[in-house]
Amino acid sequence: MNLVGELVLARNQVLQFNSQREDVALNATSQRLNLITTELQEGVMKTRMQPIGLVWNKLPRLVRDVSHSLGRQVQLEMDGADTELDKTIIEAIKDPLTHLVRNACDHGIESPEERVRQGKPAHGTLHLRAYHEGGQVNIEISDDGAGMDVERLKQKAVEKGLCTVDRISRLNDREALNLIFLPGFSTAKEVTNVSGRGVGMDVVKSNIERIGGAVDIATQPGEWTTVKLKIPLTLAIIPGLVVASGHGRFVIPQVSLLELIRLDASSTGKIEHVHGTPVYRRRGNLLPIAFLSDILGHPATAAETVNIVVLQAEDRQFGLVVDSVNDTQEIVVKPLGKQLKGLAIYAGATIMGDGRVALILDVLGIGRQSGVLATQRETERVGTQRAAQVGQEQQRLLLFRTGAFERLAVPLSLVSRLEEFTQGAIEYAGNHPVIQYRGGILPLIPLDSVLAPGAPDTSLTNDPIQVVVFQDGDRSVGVAVDRILDIIEDSVTVRKQSDRPGLLGAAVIGKQVTDFVDLKTVFTAAFGDWRQTSSQPRRGSVLLAEASTFVRGLLRIELELAGYHVSEAADTAQAMRAMDQGSIDLVLAASNLPDATQLVEAIRRRPGGGTVPMVALTTDSASTLDGFDDCQSKFDRTSVLRSIERLATAVNEPAQRELNMEAR
Repeated sequence: MNLVGELVLARNQVLQFNSQREDVALNATSQRLNLITTELQEGVMKTRMQPIGLVWNKLPRLVRDVSHSLGRQVQLEMDGADTELDKTIIEAIKDPLTHLVRNACDHGIESPEERVRQGKPAHGTLHLRAYHEGGQVNIEISDDGAGMDVERLKQKAVEKGLCTVDRISRLNDREALNLIFLPGFSTAKEVTNVSGRGVGMDVVKSNIERIGGAVDIATQPGEWTTVKLKIPLTLAIIPGLVVASGHGRFVIPQVSLLELIRLDASSTGKIEHVHGTPVYRRRGNLLPIAFLSDILGHPATAAETVNIVVLQAEDRQFGLVVDSVNDTQEIVVKPLGKQLKGLAIYAGATIMGDGRVALILDVLGIGRQSGVLATQRETERVGTQRAAQVGQEQQRLLLFRTGAFERLAVPLSLVSRLEEFTQGAIEYAGNHPVIQYRGGILPLIPLDSVLAPGAPDTSLTNDPIQVVVFQDGDRSVGVAVDRILDIIEDSVTVRKQSDRPGLLGAAVIGKQVTDFVDLKTVFTAAFGDWRQTSSQPRRGSVLLAEASTFVRGLLRIELELAGYHVSEAADTAQAMRAMDQGSIDLVLAASNLPDATQLVEAIRRRPGGGTVPMVALTTDSASTLDGFDDCQSKFDRTSVLRSIERLATAVNEPAQRELNMEAR
């Protein structure tokens, strides 16, 4: 691995040397060297990859021993044990994962007597799940135990002197859950061999963040708790953005990079100051700003343009102003010496193409040292309150244009990747354009030919071709567009339905009228019934009750892409007719339904209706509605799908056990 790292550095030097000369033979040779080095690097990286099951194999015995010592009954389930990570990552997460499992057995799952008293099975379930997503590995540790009481966490933090009463009163539920990561925090009533020392969760968080990961926690009091770890695939060779500040060059890991903003001289006034903190109004939201020159102690340079690198740390975003943005490249991470280990703003170093050393910035350390993360918390709190007051529904959308359609949008949660391909990469299979993509064949759909049949096809004549990739199970589909415009987070207002095939309707997004693409129609026009031919398994029938036809269209796309059969209803009468006409496994009902409460009562009165899971879809995931089994924000796709899967599994398990008993 060290030799491959040195080869990558030498490759970078050759490419930089070649960029300064116009030599056709040298250019061809350097590109050949680049290709071979990349393939060799990928091959060596694969040899370092190991399944996470190597760590999980030790957990069944740990769970058995801990649960026995505590007098608990815990059933361990593992999903995704073949998910692969780099060997160094495997070693780094071993201890944090062990502690989280012990914690779930002790603090999460109740005693058998308590569970029976609450109407739960005597044995608790601890579920481990690992999967790849967005170039990272997600690991979820879930239990069906007592959950976490936010008010109790706040009280314990005050009792132990970890937080002031004034600060506690300003924390929202999510921030209150993060109190468990404070050093010295513990809710245990007594010190045991398993817990109670107040040392553990803070170490888990620091160890995960040390390898460039993040920890998130979600809970439902009395029902469940899920801890989610997001960690990089490897630490050895990573893509990075090279920036400059003063006379030095620095590298920002690309995994933390969201977007780049360039303000010219006429628009530098957009950086404002709120309570002395610089902020930038980015698509209607305030983005806290930090200046790299101030953090590093460099003298600020006068420039006509301002370069803002938008970064994400701890699920919060902030902008970092740099003197210039140079390039992106694969970098070999070199650890810092012990003399520099205490510098929180640096994550390591690398050797650039010209042989000089560049320091790798630690995005989380930059955010903490500059104070912008604390500013972002306050900005989010105010923004959440304001959105709740006006009832806005915020969505993240991908904007693009194609043919005669100047502004189109799809929910970003449905997008797998954004790609660019050269004209020469297009091939044809069965008279359909395709591209060889990640070891498979990616079908291409020219979007303008679907929305306007007979119109000139412009999206496939561009060079490079811009493609939005959607994934359905293990099958990918590429939609070719003329130009990708932006990613925007905004409320959808002034909605208007469309009768044009391929379009759901129009809405005002970012103060401009935008058409929403109906992906189901687009895929069906190109491939027939794409849901039936997909390898994604059919996962049951869902009734979607939502007053807005426009929003129903958006939600239906997401549910069908996840493999569910969807029936729609605009009110209680239509919902009950759908219940009578077919077998419905689960009901999703929006809070804006005029008679949502009557719908719950009507379904519960039906024969067998008492066992049908029902999820309320609201604009605020913290809301609760009587009679529903769960409550989720309607535009939080991940949480909605996770809730459906969890409730469907809970209903099917007793029925399956009954069938097994009858078979025996």
